[in-house]
Parts: sequence; C-alpha cells; structure tokens
Amino acid sequence: MSQLGFDPSLFKLLWKALNLKSDFMIFIVTMTPLIMIVICSCYSVFNFKLANFYGLYPNKKTDPSSLSYSAMFFNYSLIARLACPLCYNYLFLWGFEDTQFQKFMGKMNDIPVFGIQFEIYSPWFLLLLLLLNWLQIYGNY
Repeated sequence: MSQLGFDPSLFKLLWKALNLKSDFMIFIVTMTPLIMIVICSCYSVFNFKLANFYGLYPNKKTDPSSLSYSAMFFNYSLIARLACPLCYNYLFLWGFEDTQFQKFMGKMNDIPVFGIQFEIYSPWFLLLLLLLNWLQIYGNY
C-alpha cells in the first residue's frame, strides 16, 4: 500500500487478482509487459532522427556517416542506458520488493524539487501524456 491510500499500480492489482500457482503462467504474465516495454523502447530509439541529419532510413537509404554514428555512439548507447531504468521501473510497477536488482541499484532517491515520492506520481504523468497522444489532443509538429 502506498502513501496515496491505494495501490496505483495496475500490474500489482493484476498480480493479486490472478493469484497464479503455475511457474509457467507467472513467467508469461510477468514477461509479457516487459517484452512490450522493451520493444516499444527499442522501436522509438531506432526510429529517432537527429534533425534529419543522423538517422536510420529504410530501403538502404542510410548514408555511411549516419550509419557509423548511429552504431557507435547513439542508438546502442541509448539502449544500454535505458536498460537499468526500465528494469527498475518495471519492478516498481509490479510491486516487487527486496530483489537482488533493487539491492544492487539502491532505493530511488526522492526529488525534493518536485515533492516527496516523485516516483509515485511520475507514472501517472506518463499516463496523462499517453492519453493526450492517443486522443490526438495536440497537433503534429
């Protein structure tokens, strides 16, 4: 239970509602959202274009300098930088505590500028952005 008085995590509510006993079903239920998160992250990173100067383009239209810049400095380093925060946020959303990964990484520090327990409210802000994007509230730029 969080300081909000309820569990804000839909994954944690799903975990409690299913009450799974089979190891295989636990694996399927927990890995499906993680695979979706990783695929979405990799897709967005590899489709990122830097002012139409450096980017990966389909049908062999990527020039050699963009390809080498992308391979050495940009895309793969972003994927490596995203791995730990994605895993940490994933474990937080499921409500798993005292895992070896969390012991190694430590507790997420509170950010006093944004208030106490920023990690509780930041996923809700992302949900708001997702909703705005889905409803196409703002125009394409």
